[in-house]
Amino acid sequence: MNNRPQKNRWRLVLVLGSATLLSLSGDLTLYAILPVNAGGLLLTLAQIGVLLSANRFVRLLSNPLTGFLLDRGKRRPIFLTGMLLGTLSTLVYAQTRMFWVLLIGRLMWGVAWSFINVGGNTMVIDSTQPADRGRFLGVLNLLLSLGLALNPLIGGFLADALGFRPTMLVCALLTGAGFLLALLLLPETHPVGVPTAHQEIIGSQPAVTNQHTRLPVLFRKFNIYALGWQTWLAILLTFVIFFAGNGLIMATIGRYLALELGEGHIFRGTLIGISALTGIVLSSRSLLIAGSAPLSGALSDRGNNRWPAVLVGLTCGALGMFALGILPTTPALFMGIVLVSLSEGVLFTVLPAIIGDQALSSHRGRALGLAFMASDLGAALAPLLVYSIISLIPLRSAYLASAAMFALGLGLVLGIVKRKK
Repeated sequence: MNNRPQKNRWRLVLVLGSATLLSLSGDLTLYAILPVNAGGLLLTLAQIGVLLSANRFVRLLSNPLTGFLLDRGKRRPIFLTGMLLGTLSTLVYAQTRMFWVLLIGRLMWGVAWSFINVGGNTMVIDSTQPADRGRFLGVLNLLLSLGLALNPLIGGFLADALGFRPTMLVCALLTGAGFLLALLLLPETHPVGVPTAHQEIIGSQPAVTNQHTRLPVLFRKFNIYALGWQTWLAILLTFVIFFAGNGLIMATIGRYLALELGEGHIFRGTLIGISALTGIVLSSRSLLIAGSAPLSGALSDRGNNRWPAVLVGLTCGALGMFALGILPTTPALFMGIVLVSLSEGVLFTVLPAIIGDQALSSHRGRALGLAFMASDLGAALAPLLVYSIISLIPLRSAYLASAAMFALGLGLVLGIVKRKK
C-alpha cells in the first residue's frame, strides 16, 4: 500500500495534469486548423485525413509497448521522454509543409502521447491507495478534459491572428513549458522495494545469460493471460466508451447537426452555422467530462466496489445514445450529449482505477497500456465503420447500435454487482 502523504499526491497529480494539458496544445490545434489551411499548406484533404489519424493508429502498437517499458523500470524518464517528443513533433509541424515530414511528426506525437498518457496514469496509480485512487484519477482527467476543451479554441484564434507556422511555434513553447514543469517538479513513483518485471524475470531465470534466450522468457512472463478477468472487462468497456465518445460522437456530430438543422440554428435573430454549433457541442462535451470526472472518482472510492459506478456510467451512455437515435433534434442533442458526456466522465476515471486496483505493481503499465490501446482502437474504428455504411443506414441507427453496445456492457456489469452483494 502506498503511504505517500496526501499533499505530495496532490502535487504529483497537478504537475502531471498541467504538463499533460500543455502537451495537447499542438495536437488539438492541428485538428482545429489543418482542414481550414489545407490549400495554404499544399495538402490534399486525403492527406489531412491521414495526418489526423496516423498518431492514433501508431498508438495501437506504442500503448502496449509503453506498458512493457513502464513495467521494466522507472516511470519518470518515460513521461519526460514523451513530453520532449511532443515538443519536437510540434516543432516539426512549424518547420515544414512536406506531407511525409509532417507524417513523421504525427507518428512521433503518437508515441509521445503513449508515454504521457499511459505513464501519467501509471504514476497516479502508483502514488494512490484504493481509498483515494478514483479521486486523483478524476483530477487528472479534469485537467485533461480542460485541455481538450481549451486548446482547439485558443489554437484556432491564434491561427487566425498569427498564421499556421507562428501558432505551431507557440504550441511548441507551451509543450516545452510542460516538459520543464515535469523535469523540475515531477518525482519518481515506482514503488520502493517492489521488483520490476525485468528483475522478476531475471531473478526467476538465473541460468539464462544469453540475450537471445532471455527475450523469449521476457515475453512469456508478460503473457496477457496473467491479467485478471475484472481487468479484461474494464479493458473491453474502455473500448466501448471510446468507440461511442471519442470515435462516434466526435466524428459524426457535425454531420448529425447538418442533417437535422440544415444551414444552422437561428438564435435571437442571428444564424449560428453548423461549424460553430459543432464546436460548441464538442467543447460542452469536454467541459461536462471535466466536471463529472473528479466527482465520480471520489464517489467510487467509497466502499470496496467500483462496479456500481461503472453501472451508472453505462446506464447514462445507453440512455444518451438512445436519445440521439430516437428523440427529436433539440431534446436529442441536449439529453444525448449530456448523458454520454457524463458517462465518459465516469468511465474515463473509474475504469483505470479498477485496473489499478486489480493489477500487481509490476504489471500496472502493461494493463494500462492494453486499456489505452483498446481506447485508441475504438476511437479509430468508429469513424471508419460509420462512414463506410452511412450511405446504407441512417446516422441515427449508428447511435442506436452504440446504445446496444452500452446495454451489453450493462448486462455484464449487472452480473458482477449482484454477485458481489
